[in-house]
Amino acid sequence: MSINVDKTKIMHCRKQNVKCTDYQFAFGDYILSVAKSYRYMGLDINEHLNYTHCVNVLRDAGIRALGAMSAKHFATNGLSYETYERLYNCSDPGNQLRGRSLWIQTLRRP
Repeated sequence: MSINVDKTKIMHCRKQNVKCTDYQFAFGDYILSVAKSYRYMGLDINEHLNYTHCVNVLRDAGIRALGAMSAKHFATNGLSYETYERLYNCSDPGNQLRGRSLWIQTLRRP
């Protein structure tokens, strides 16, 4: 089995007051480096499992998408509701759903 050593990393998930591990992970003769964050399916996951950065990234993407739709609206002197709805539905629904669930989870935290 072979791996891309440049892209293979270890992320130690822990509470903020817990020190990162000093253990060196290896795959064969290769020592793997420790990553502070990881991007998975469009979500940024950091070592402390803090979703604030991820929610901000999704929010910024939503703002850019809204700006693009607004620009199209003004460039064409207005869009019908059906056209606007189609543009919205053609945007990435996966990110919209992940963003909503993360936002709700963030609000529910004590």
